[in-house]
Amino acid sequence: MPGRVAAVSRGPTHSLSKSNQLAIQLLAGLGVEGDAHAGKTVKHRSRVARAPCRQLERIKPGLRAAVLDRAPQGNQIRKAGVMGIVVASDPVHAGDAIAVELPPEPHRPLEPV
Repeated sequence: MPGRVAAVSRGPTHSLSKSNQLAIQLLAGLGVEGDAHAGKTVKHRSRVARAPCRQLERIKPGLRAAVLDRAPQGNQIRKAGVMGIVVASDPVHAGDAIAVELPPEPHRPLEPV
């Protein structure tokens, strides 16, 4: 699926808000250069505490509830957040052309990281 990068962001602290940049540098196997979440063994806050964490409510009241839902079977559905793995080091600019490749079927819901 063809598309365009809407925005690129990074942040030096473990916070939910990241500053938009004109470009970022991707580092293979690590993530975004200069971002607090870059690294081989970075543990995301959602793995340490209940997810999505209460930090969402500090951004905007009601945000936590807006990104959660329940399937008919009762399991939790997270409506936000995608994690990728950087396979090649390269710069990425807002507006760059991209191609999205879906994993092979059968497709399944994303699990927490």
